[in-house]
Amino acid sequence: MNAIRFQARNPGVWGLLGMMVLFADPQARGDVIAIEPIRDNTLFESDSGHLSNGQGQYLFTGRTAQGANSIRRGVLLFDIAGNVPIPSYIDSVSLNLNLSKTISGPQNVSLHRLTTDWGEGASNATGQEGGGALSLTGDATWLHTFYDTSLWGIPGGDYEGDASATQAVAGLGMYTWSSTPQLVIDVQLWLDNPLSNFGWIILGDESLGSTAKRFDSREHPTPANHPTLNIHFTPIPEPSTQGDLDEDGDVDDVDLNILLSAFDNPANIQNTVDLEVLLGNFGRTDMPVQLLPVPEPATFSMLFMGVFGLLLIARRKKTLGGTRSP
Repeated sequence: MNAIRFQARNPGVWGLLGMMVLFADPQARGDVIAIEPIRDNTLFESDSGHLSNGQGQYLFTGRTAQGANSIRRGVLLFDIAGNVPIPSYIDSVSLNLNLSKTISGPQNVSLHRLTTDWGEGASNATGQEGGGALSLTGDATWLHTFYDTSLWGIPGGDYEGDASATQAVAGLGMYTWSSTPQLVIDVQLWLDNPLSNFGWIILGDESLGSTAKRFDSREHPTPANHPTLNIHFTPIPEPSTQGDLDEDGDVDDVDLNILLSAFDNPANIQNTVDLEVLLGNFGRTDMPVQLLPVPEPATFSMLFMGVFGLLLIARRKKTLGGTRSP
């Protein structure tokens, strides 16, 4: 990589720095993974908590056509901390579910963050699975988090009242719950605090009967139909002392000011590694920096000189606490 001499009146350098900041693609700094649940189940409304479907091929939401105990609520849990490097920033999150049966027209289906842990036992319903199976040890039920030793605080599950995401669901096919600020908050929370990760509960229209929707679970024989959580994240690099110009153990605003002052110093700074690291520590982490010689005079560089110069001046004045004289 070529070294560049920094000079206060060098428009090529200003233009190069402007292009590095303006044209660096934020998405290029991140990674995307698609993961399947490690647990899923359905809570079947029941006064006794004797129904579940831990190993079933399907998840249910909404209400069936039966007169009593008709509510169905799906639950699913993804291992965030086991798949996303810690620490990382969660940039976006989306969930894919495949609707394989419906008895109703368009219905809103919402994801709510669960606040209590729950289980997936060996229960396995037969046929279309809408009636569930007898609960077995460790199953989540309408009453139990883990059958039959622990209970929900409220029958039907403990969850946040506000939805993290809502999607209108109509006919058969794959549906995506697109990223929302709350979905991102949920997944970031679970990454930073894995012990708080209890997944989401899936709620359909429970205001009237015959609104049920059936989605394929992680046990479905067709892998392409499995629930999938898509996570776009940016890993946070380990702290580095490279670029620590004042050798105090931190790469911070003081080092940036030293670099800026070098623009007017006849000695200049020759080591472009310092520039790369400093830029990375000021909001451009993992930016693919490549310094190339810039011809002078260069018309295209002048287009960015003013913009980038103002950004650096604003940063310097904020750091030094200076104000402009009237």
